[in-house]
Amino acid sequence: MLLALREVAQANGGMTAIAERSHVKRASLYQMLSKRGNPELTSLFNVLHGMGLTITIQPMHEAQA
Repeated sequence: MLLALREVAQANGGMTAIAERSHVKRASLYQMLSKRGNPELTSLFNVLHGMGLTITIQPMHEAQA
């Protein structure tokens, strides 16, 4: 998933622009979105926000009463 986000970042203005909009250092963004990347959830949310994206978590099935 992180490598796919890296490609999305590069297609949406480049890593420098996304880093600026995400309020993270460019080098940190490259590290986060690498094969060995292990970003904190808040960092991931900031990067997604900088790309104009969001992530949603929802139940797979509706709860039964």
